Amino acid sequence: MVAGLACGAPGETLAQSPGQFDWRDITYADLRLPNEAARSYAEIWADRLNENNTHYARSGDARFAAGNAPAVASAFVVRSPTRIVVLSVFNAVSACKTVRRDERRNVTVKRCPMRLAIYDQSQGGRAGSVLDAGEGCFLEFGDPRRAFTSDREAGSYAAYDLATRTIRTGLVIGGQAVAGCDLVIPIPRGS
Repeated sequence: MVAGLACGAPGETLAQSPGQFDWRDITYADLRLPNEAARSYAEIWADRLNENNTHYARSGDARFAAGNAPAVASAFVVRSPTRIVVLSVFNAVSACKTVRRDERRNVTVKRCPMRLAIYDQSQGGRAGSVLDAGEGCFLEFGDPRRAFTSDREAGSYAAYDLATRTIRTGLVIGGQAVAGCDLVIPIPRGS
């Protein structure tokens, strides 16, 4: 399960020395036909993927019989010698609420389900626990050529604060932080 998380994925951060606070881009994984790198995220969200597939099937949309209906997971990975922690937000029609659109920058901010997955390195990278973490912000880009790349106009970021054992999130559009997207998520000890 940890194969996609163990390789050097963009957006990951290593355990930091005290005093550092390094904001990194959130990474995105398309879950329609999860490749090796996205498979771990599809496993974190397996129940929500099934719900989303059922949502599309009930509406009569059978285009996705060979894979999953449109769904994307964003992720931020924190590593230590003993654990890997993944903070992930799941974006699908059946799971999210739109909270803001920015037509000029062609982006949409959504509130979507968020989870923490904790993998134990000593157990071969198996998930020790997958915890619901409420809702988080998801930045959806309207231009497919732009894919999921943060830039000066819009971006999703996260950082790990070693001193408080928390992951902090933030979303910026047009140089301004988006209210309500600046979350602090504690990482439980010994999960």
